[in-house]
Amino acid sequence: MIQTREQSREALVRWFKGICRESGLRATAQRLEVLLAIARCTSHPAAEDIHRSLRGRMPTLSLDTVYRALALFERQGVLVRLWGPDGRFRFDPNTAPHHHLVCERCGEIKDFAWPGLAALGEPDAARAWGRVSRIQAEVRGLCPACARKEAGRDGPRRRAPARAREG
Repeated sequence: MIQTREQSREALVRWFKGICRESGLRATAQRLEVLLAIARCTSHPAAEDIHRSLRGRMPTLSLDTVYRALALFERQGVLVRLWGPDGRFRFDPNTAPHHHLVCERCGEIKDFAWPGLAALGEPDAARAWGRVSRIQAEVRGLCPACARKEAGRDGPRRRAPARAREG
């Protein structure tokens, strides 16, 4: 069954209240807004990005509150924390098995599927090492927009025409 955006929001709110009740935490408006903000994301935002997006509606919301809410949601398995190319933690609301394409210039992180990797199974070294909770590949390089910019800037240079000798 396809849910409307409002039905999805209502289901998320119910889930949120249940998680808070089970954890002995209050279902605060701040936590709910952080959850709704991350649920709306199609990117992999940093805590600062989420904080900035909510400040207009919630001027008293602190960055610390955003970090604490994200940590709670990570512990509950609602999102995954990633180390972004910009040196900040990013948060991924997609908890299904997938991998990431990471642009080393602009910092974009894009999800992609790689069924062939899952077919390989868990490496022997990982099995011998300990308990594996997740296998995730990260492919780094330049996104199409950054690659085009680089090609335009660093592409083949045309030699200036030779001056005709005066004779």
